[in-house]
Amino acid sequence: MAHRLLERQLKKAGIQAGGPPPTAEQWAALLERIDKAYTENDAERYLLERSLQHVSDEMRDLYEQLRQTSESALRQERDKLNAIISVMADGLATLDEAGQVLSLNPAGAALLQVDAEALRAGREPLPPVYELLAPPADAEVDPDALADELKYVLREGLAWSRSDLRIGPELPVSSNVSPLPGGGFVWLFHDIRESKRAEAALKQGRAEAERHSRLKGAFLANMSHEIRTPMNAIIGMTGLLLDTPLSGEQLEYANIVQSSGRHLMALIDSVLDFSKIEAGRLELDARPFSLRALCDEVLEMFAERAGSQDVELSCSVHPDIDEELIGDAGRLRQLLINLIGNALKFTARGEVDVVVEPEGGRVRFSVIDTGEGCDPALLPGLFDPFTQADASTTRRVGGTGLGLAISKQLAELMGGDIGASSAVGKGSTFWFTCCLPSAPEAQAGAPQLNNIVGQRILVVDHHQRSREVLCALLRASGAVVDAMDSSMAAFAAAHTALGRGEAYNLVLLEADLPGLKGVDLARAMRATPSCAAWPMALMVRLGTHREIDPALKLLTPLAKPIRLQATAQWFERGRTAAPAPTPAIPTTPTSPNSPVPAVAAPAPGAEGPLPVLVAEDTPVNQIFVSRVLEKMGHPYLIVPDGEQAVAAFLRQRFSVVLMDCMMPEVDGYTATRRIRAIERQTGGHIPIIAMTANALNGARQECLDAGMDDYLCKPVNVADLRRTLEAHLGPSQAAPRATPGPSTAAPGPAASAPTGQPEPAAHAVLRAGTLAAYTEGLSPDTQSRLLSAFLEEADSSIERLSAAFAAADHSRIRGICHALRSGSAYIGAEELSALAGAMEAEAKEGRSPPGPEALRSLSAAYGRLREALARLPRPSGSASAPLT
Repeated sequence: MAHRLLERQLKKAGIQAGGPPPTAEQWAALLERIDKAYTENDAERYLLERSLQHVSDEMRDLYEQLRQTSESALRQERDKLNAIISVMADGLATLDEAGQVLSLNPAGAALLQVDAEALRAGREPLPPVYELLAPPADAEVDPDALADELKYVLREGLAWSRSDLRIGPELPVSSNVSPLPGGGFVWLFHDIRESKRAEAALKQGRAEAERHSRLKGAFLANMSHEIRTPMNAIIGMTGLLLDTPLSGEQLEYANIVQSSGRHLMALIDSVLDFSKIEAGRLELDARPFSLRALCDEVLEMFAERAGSQDVELSCSVHPDIDEELIGDAGRLRQLLINLIGNALKFTARGEVDVVVEPEGGRVRFSVIDTGEGCDPALLPGLFDPFTQADASTTRRVGGTGLGLAISKQLAELMGGDIGASSAVGKGSTFWFTCCLPSAPEAQAGAPQLNNIVGQRILVVDHHQRSREVLCALLRASGAVVDAMDSSMAAFAAAHTALGRGEAYNLVLLEADLPGLKGVDLARAMRATPSCAAWPMALMVRLGTHREIDPALKLLTPLAKPIRLQATAQWFERGRTAAPAPTPAIPTTPTSPNSPVPAVAAPAPGAEGPLPVLVAEDTPVNQIFVSRVLEKMGHPYLIVPDGEQAVAAFLRQRFSVVLMDCMMPEVDGYTATRRIRAIERQTGGHIPIIAMTANALNGARQECLDAGMDDYLCKPVNVADLRRTLEAHLGPSQAAPRATPGPSTAAPGPAASAPTGQPEPAAHAVLRAGTLAAYTEGLSPDTQSRLLSAFLEEADSSIERLSAAFAAADHSRIRGICHALRSGSAYIGAEELSALAGAMEAEAKEGRSPPGPEALRSLSAAYGRLREALARLPRPSGSASAPLT
């Protein structure tokens, strides 16, 4: 390499290799070039060294600047972290690999009660973390096992957390141990004393809330009993009064009393239902039931009201819905009643349609009306409690505003939802859904009418929905149906059929057709020779009566609204016979002061229906039940307690037992268990129906658990009693036609039957302290009988109560006060009823009996009551003995 460089330099100096020797000038030039090259090279090297020095200085300055900046930022972050750690409310400690505490933040030092600086300097060392932590004193955890677990965590470098530990005997903590990147661990522990106190307070609050819930439930049960018991007399006795001969004015007053009583009962039921739902005491009673039969029952309830308002009521059930479903039929009925009643309230005339159809695994119920509707903006608030679309003082309809709120909660309880749509002047649609699974082995789809397959039927009805419902039912069963909406269209259909050489096997005519009425259309068709022989029937609204010319030879009317089950029965029984009326069974007149009425069964082997055994201790209830059974045509035997009920059961046969649950000596539950024990030895099974004023859901289950077959809530509705008896006895026994003779084995004589026209009572007001006015509407003999029966029982009760107080016998005190409270409430003696009720509640809870002062207050209230009754004028026409 050096040789080639030298050759190049020599060549540049003009000296050729192998040529003549260079001259002195050439050598001088060569040396000058070499010297110049070295000089230039030294300059360049100097400049490069200076540049490198300058860059090195700049790099050193930059490094120092970066170092200082990094140290400052690190110092700031460290100070910030230290500040955060120092103000932490939780304890924080660093641990070495063995779990020894190296440092503590102030909160940790305070919790562990050590000096942090002394700990850091090693002057006050702490035990390892696995010795500091221990399980709670009440926990089923071995402290050694906990220590072993922590040692394993430290040895393996794992994260660890426990939420319920303690440090020392009194410091509960939650702890977290986490490994650090450079070795060691960080231990975070939190003081949970406050949360423990909050948890204890929460438990105490929950226990207090549960206690209040139980008290609220007991209050609801007592309120239900207290309210329904007098309502039983008001509604039941008024119903019986309406069945007696009355003048026009008396009939008007009695109807007003009954209507107001039913309205009051509906309001009471709404308030009680809402309270039960709020208290969480309303539970569903899911059982198999027939949806179509339930819809029929609900429509029948509103049929008369709808007819009086000129509203066409109809219901259609989708054929894909099975015949038998599982759910709480009672609550479903309540939902439908609420929505249909609401629709009728706001529909002066037109139509109210109920549509039942499947929807995504649920069943959807829609109630569609053609009423006045409302502003859609008001709809969301309608389902809030105590809310009404029209809350003004000038509104046409009233109510508590609870119906839709209760409906919403019931729908949600049944696994569904509820909603509404409406427009002013265009009607409303209220709907709800619920989960109603099909019952095992349920019949699929709608019931079929086997006797109309292939039959040609002409339906004439100007209401589209009811026409569609009936036609769908008939067509689903195989009938050939022609549907017309007017008399002229019906004539045209008849002539068309005759032109084809066909005849109708049945013609169903709406009675209230516009223009030519149904009867007139039937008369015109009878006058037409070619169709005069066709079978015809009118479709008549329930509750309406018409005089029909027998010459028209019409079949038994088909009742509207079109009810699926009732219509099926109408077709199945041949469309001919109407049900015959049931004659009443007379009773034997006896002393009006007898508190226990009875009509006994025929002797063994004699003809006639078996009697009903009634176990009831309250005289007023005895009289009411006896009157109801007489109206229904049932012989009966009344006994005042469970012991006599069992004895009567052993003596003779009965068709059914109506069993009061709360009776002295032996209650209804015990009596039922004894009867069931006897049946297990002898065989057989008699239906036992509970009668109780306890309307809470648990009361029904308690009755069923005791062995009862059914449950009636007081006040007992006559229709419910009839329906319940028919369910257990069948229609033939529920309305017997035989007339049994008077009893010779009954514990008390029969009630006297009123004779002649009953006169209204001379209603002197019973005012003594807080006594209420005596209930109006009873016949004079019945008034005297009820009061005399009460006074006889009350006299004995006061004497027996004094002896029971002296013996501190809680059970006897409770039984006597229960009867006295119930009886005094029936006649409006509010003060006496309240005092007896307070004593009954204390005896039930097992507290010490009240002192002599409380008993004197009760006796004084009873004395004031007797004085008030003594001043009451004897009702005109009464054959009873004086009241004192």
